Amino acid sequence: MFNYVGGCERLRKMLNAFLVSGIDEAHLEPIDALVKSSQIDEVKVLNSYLPLPQQRILFGALRNIYGTTDEMRAKLRIAHAINENPKTVERALELMDSLCVIAPYIDEFLTQGGTRESDKINELSRALYRKANRLGFYQTLDAQLKHAQIHESEVENFVKKLTENMEIEVETTDETL
Repeated sequence: MFNYVGGCERLRKMLNAFLVSGIDEAHLEPIDALVKSSQIDEVKVLNSYLPLPQQRILFGALRNIYGTTDEMRAKLRIAHAINENPKTVERALELMDSLCVIAPYIDEFLTQGGTRESDKINELSRALYRKANRLGFYQTLDAQLKHAQIHESEVENFVKKLTENMEIEVETTDETL
């Protein structure tokens, strides 16, 4: 089982080393491990017997960890290629506090099969998302949809049907009053 607290510390050490000596693509294992583990653990959450609201919060937190670390890995590779090492690594290090603060809560879920602090996880997950987005370490919505193999027309169709269903529901509710 992956340890997120340890994984975050290994990632922080890797980034500090990159800050001193430059990005070395041969030594991206700490970030690769976080990306892979968060993706696997998303499925564990969906297959758990936790109440649906708690599943949603944990899945969202793991999805934010995945999205953040996956984009960070991509940005580090690009920075290495265009020789923009210090700036990208400094931004990645700035994000590490938000990433590391949520790690103990994810570890608690994995070791105990649940967590007592869903609201705290939700708050920390949203903070991680906002910071990652602000620093450029989160995929755009278009990239996320492409990765999920969802076409924009499918989203538009879903929203249209949802709107129609809501209108029908509102009309039905009004008639029964």
